[in-house]
Amino acid sequence: MPTHSNRYIITGGPGSGKSSLLSALVKQNYKGFEEISRVIIREQHEIGGDMVPWQNLAAFAELCYERMSSQLDDCKSDCTCFYDRGLPDIIAYVRRGGLEVPAKYFEKAKAYNQTVFLTPPWQEIFINDNERPESYEDAVEINKFLKSTYSELGFKIIELPKISIKERVTFIEDILKEFVKTNNLQSGLDKVNVREAWANLMGNGVNNYTTAIELKHETLYVQLSSSVLREELSYGNEKIVTMLNESVGKEIVKKLVLR
Repeated sequence: MPTHSNRYIITGGPGSGKSSLLSALVKQNYKGFEEISRVIIREQHEIGGDMVPWQNLAAFAELCYERMSSQLDDCKSDCTCFYDRGLPDIIAYVRRGGLEVPAKYFEKAKAYNQTVFLTPPWQEIFINDNERPESYEDAVEINKFLKSTYSELGFKIIELPKISIKERVTFIEDILKEFVKTNNLQSGLDKVNVREAWANLMGNGVNNYTTAIELKHETLYVQLSSSVLREELSYGNEKIVTMLNESVGKEIVKKLVLR
């Protein structure tokens, strides 16, 4: 599934500490998006509507889909965003209600980072209210549907320990730091591997005229000192990209620019 690295979901059954955790993350200067389902339930109560999950689940889910889709656009690429529930949550709730899940829900569910943080059922802090009238037993059941849905959709679930809010924030931040280290290391390895692949595939006839190779944002820039060779290789541009990716064992290069 595509990875949108700066959009993280915090999921879990009702009353498991998601909203408090989100508030604490926002105080640490992360971008936070409140739980849309609670907003909709509150609005429906105010107008006497029936678009709530225990009366009209299909209509409620569609409203959530529309609002959550809009939330995605509000997460800019230069910040880390946390969502109190994501579109996979709606899929889980619809499944629990025994309804068919629209295909567009599954497609839009790909728009988040593939790592999701889950707050497990925690009876000691559980509280229900008008916006989440479910019992603790309901919360446990919902948690099971959430875990199975996220797993089926290919997400990596990180279950948060039952610790203080401050400690949970630190726990998440430590994981994010580890992600950065791992991604930077992998990026460096990819650059080395693609240079080796170019040298092995092209042979001395091309390597002798290759003056620089740079991999940047899935585009491989190759500097050649021969204009004749540059033109000749340009005719097989797509084939070279395919061969390079096959050589390194994964899709690293999507575009080749010969200079």
